[in-house]
Amino acid sequence: MGPNLFSISSIDAYIPNARSDNAIGYLGSFSGFTLGATYSFGRDTSTAGGASATGCPGEVAGNAKACRQVTAMLAYDSSRYGVSGSYDILYGNTGAANGLTSSDNHDQRVTLNGYVVLGNSKIGGGVIDRKTRAATGNTDSDLYYLGFSTPLSAALVLDAQMARLNIKGSANTSTLSVARLTYNLSKRTALHTSLGYMKNAGRAAIPLDVGGTVGAGMNQLGVMTGVRHTF
Repeated sequence: MGPNLFSISSIDAYIPNARSDNAIGYLGSFSGFTLGATYSFGRDTSTAGGASATGCPGEVAGNAKACRQVTAMLAYDSSRYGVSGSYDILYGNTGAANGLTSSDNHDQRVTLNGYVVLGNSKIGGGVIDRKTRAATGNTDSDLYYLGFSTPLSAALVLDAQMARLNIKGSANTSTLSVARLTYNLSKRTALHTSLGYMKNAGRAAIPLDVGGTVGAGMNQLGVMTGVRHTF
């Protein structure tokens, strides 16, 4: 449910926006296994382009961690199932956003996820463990998600997903439930509609869609519909 108005990106906007500036990378496939990694020598000062643009001022002589980023990924895929894990850490420096104002500050995500194919349906789920060490405070959280996709007919597809963010050491939780119907008019054009519900507890205040607002501990319900055409 990544490319959707109501999706896991509402909870963690970095997920669909992750990038490594000024980086070298490797990606290779070997008999179903995929291995990848990147090393960023220093992110740039941009604050545009999504949640990954943290405004870090780049390389600093004599500071091996300033604005650096390291990622790694290992996955296995077959026709019936797959599993993958990844590691991503962003180091900060003076002037960086989100409280990463020192190279001793960092934002780290470790993921584990997988899927199985049952007939024409796919079921997938996973967890993202995030640890942030920032000038504004330290946060540990787990984001769990589980979803499925199944064709109801040759042209109609149902997708659904639940995701729950748990902030460790607090009563703050956010639970997102989404269902989406897609009707394919052709190979290039489809009608789609989504129903989403965000339930916040404690002082959590995550809106249903990115860019929205919601009061602390309050819930939101939303419906959207549209046409998708691939050029």
